[in-house]
Amino acid sequence: MELGSEQEENAERLQFGALFSDAERCQPLLICEVAEVLRQKRAELPAELQSSLSPVFTKAETYTERFNQFRSAEVAKVVRARLERHPELHPFERTQLANLLPETAAEAKSIIPSLKGKIDDDVLAQLLHDLAALVE
Repeated sequence: MELGSEQEENAERLQFGALFSDAERCQPLLICEVAEVLRQKRAELPAELQSSLSPVFTKAETYTERFNQFRSAEVAKVVRARLERHPELHPFERTQLANLLPETAAEAKSIIPSLKGKIDDDVLAQLLHDLAALVE
């Protein structure tokens, strides 16, 4: 690849570069989904290796524990299903809505600028309400 030929990354314009261009292989994860993956990986390790996990792994666990608002794998599936009812939204936008949990449509459009003009405020407000109801 020639220098300068790479697509500029810009989340506001939903441009994520070549690594993320294949939606079939690369989907953004909800914090609750990351938490579940980390729990599964930890459970697969023998007890004697539990204390030797990398600092990056333990920091990721700490982060997901702090910011995960959907505490079970079952709820995570419901959240994902609710988000996928909105195909007009990019996978990144859906993920950001669940991870950031804005309280209002105006707040959502402020922190996720690509939503502007894409989804009706009433529809977005209902989605946000539905997500908030799933917080554990």
